[in-house]
Amino acid sequence: MAEPSSIRTEHDAFGPVEIPADRYWGAQTQRALDVFEIGEERFPTCLVRASGLQKLAAARANRRLGVLELPLAEAIEAAAQEVWEGRFDGHFPLPVWQTGSGTQTNITEVTDTYGVSRNHMVKIINQLSRAGFVAATRGKNGGIRLGMDPEKIVIGDVVRKMEPLQLVNCKECAINPACRLRSALNNAVQLFLQELDKYTLADLVQNNDSLYHILLSEPPVAIPHK
Repeated sequence: MAEPSSIRTEHDAFGPVEIPADRYWGAQTQRALDVFEIGEERFPTCLVRASGLQKLAAARANRRLGVLELPLAEAIEAAAQEVWEGRFDGHFPLPVWQTGSGTQTNITEVTDTYGVSRNHMVKIINQLSRAGFVAATRGKNGGIRLGMDPEKIVIGDVVRKMEPLQLVNCKECAINPACRLRSALNNAVQLFLQELDKYTLADLVQNNDSLYHILLSEPPVAIPHK
């Protein structure tokens, strides 16, 4: 076990995770290291350094074109230069097979993996985005991610925003003026929501390694028939 001074604590949707203090990778990379053991083949060092050289060239070009502010350009160039020189060769620990383990996804990945209608998923994401539960970004590098800390996402609030919670339609019922069942159903809904208010998204996912395995599993590859 590492000494307290030699680790730092980061957080993701699954809760806190301890990372060596002298490593620059984040919570998802550390969790992938802890949970998955998939081969030992690492990205070749030459590719890691080439990525730094590419980013260095891109930062310089964008600075000269005036589309990147000088302080930001200089910071990117300095960091990219260090990667190119090999100072961070040990900061890319995952095997080449562990890809796509970040915290952002997109609608296509969700619908393809879980077999959900794309039109339905678009509506759901729009609702969640308007409520602030997720943040949706458009464009080539866009995607969807949590819009707030999982500890702040109360399950009761999610249900209130996403579900009408009208158990029966009483508007056209002939006995509506004298019906006592309506009041009982309303009380049942309130008790239901009060119970859900006791839980946050963090309560459902933190330290749930079985769920983590399921969510990060690659979908099966379909083999075409000859």
